[in-house]
Amino acid sequence: MRILPGLAVVLFMTAASVFTPYGKILFSVGSVMVTEGAVTVALMKAARLLGICWISQTVVAKEIYFGTSGHIFSEVIAYFDALTGQKWRLGKKGFFKSLDGILTEVCTNV
Repeated sequence: MRILPGLAVVLFMTAASVFTPYGKILFSVGSVMVTEGAVTVALMKAARLLGICWISQTVVAKEIYFGTSGHIFSEVIAYFDALTGQKWRLGKKGFFKSLDGILTEVCTNV
């Protein structure tokens, strides 16, 4: 995860939240009052957003290093990627036979 985009998110969310007065006034810049509650809420929202982005990037990564469970999850993601990577045709008459063929092909190629 890169640091600069995260810092930009925190900065812009805090700047956008400053316009909503909430709580104790820390200081004022012209007619805009910077409040403790607005800054706290903005930092918490930014932390949640960055945490969700980090978790999303970690989960979607093909190589996850969290022991045995990470290896299993990495394999599940690889199979999911192979299944969704191309269009598959399922026959209406031989639905289960064509499904079995698709799954066999994916298992032998992954």
